[in-house]
Amino acid sequence: MNKLSMALRFPIAPVSLSTHDQARLVAKWKLVSFENEFQDGERSTRGVPAAYIIFTPMRRFLAMLAPSMAPIEQEGTALFRASFAYCGSYRVSGDTWITRVERNWTDTVAAGEHVREYRLRGDTLEVTTGWRISAEHNERPVRSVFTFRKMK
Repeated sequence: MNKLSMALRFPIAPVSLSTHDQARLVAKWKLVSFENEFQDGERSTRGVPAAYIIFTPMRRFLAMLAPSMAPIEQEGTALFRASFAYCGSYRVSGDTWITRVERNWTDTVAAGEHVREYRLRGDTLEVTTGWRISAEHNERPVRSVFTFRKMK
């Protein structure tokens, strides 16, 4: 059997980093820190909301965030606006994952694809959003950095 026919019969598929990382992402993750980073280098730390993300082996993704310890007197409308949830399919490419949003709880999460850079270190997942203009921060360019811990 020559080398070509051998290669066609028994192709060697390299294991890609994204396949390996995708397997490592499959878990439930709890948010442990959250900060905004501005293009001028300034950073602002925010309170940690109750937030979770889930990656399944079937390439499904779910995100949920609600303000933690919301005061009892806070109006339901304000609490609703400050919360979000969305789900969809995901794929991994290098050090990014891309979620194709299929359903969202409110219109605060746009439909379409969301690209997130990530870094895995043991049971810690650091996620960085893309740059965006923020009305909340006087129209300054900002991106968010989230740190999650794998839940047992």
